[in-house]
Amino acid sequence: MRTNVKLPKFDTLVALYQKDPAAYEEFRKKYLNDEVASAPPQHRAALRDTLSRIEIARQKARTPFEAATVAYTMMCESAIQLRTEFRRLHYATAGLQASLVIENARQGSFHTWKATTVRGPRL
Repeated sequence: MRTNVKLPKFDTLVALYQKDPAAYEEFRKKYLNDEVASAPPQHRAALRDTLSRIEIARQKARTPFEAATVAYTMMCESAIQLRTEFRRLHYATAGLQASLVIENARQGSFHTWKATTVRGPRL
């Protein structure tokens, strides 16, 4: 994704929204679509899907605050899912490492494996 593109200042966006909500909405959609288009090809479909779900939720919302709350909730759910998958991967890796330690200990080569062990983050 493009990390060097600067958004207008918050106050500028607020002023645009207050003066011309349609222009603000056009800017918002173009900016988001440009970001999706600039993402690596393998991530674009998932990003388009996420953006579509957010847009549907925004249309159903009665207020801008409700729309922001829905988007925030979606973000939290995604973060929880990511953490769950990371933990699953971590535990699977730990199990594999334990199996290797046991196998190396049985073969009498524990000292060579221990020297190359890399510790991961604590969860």
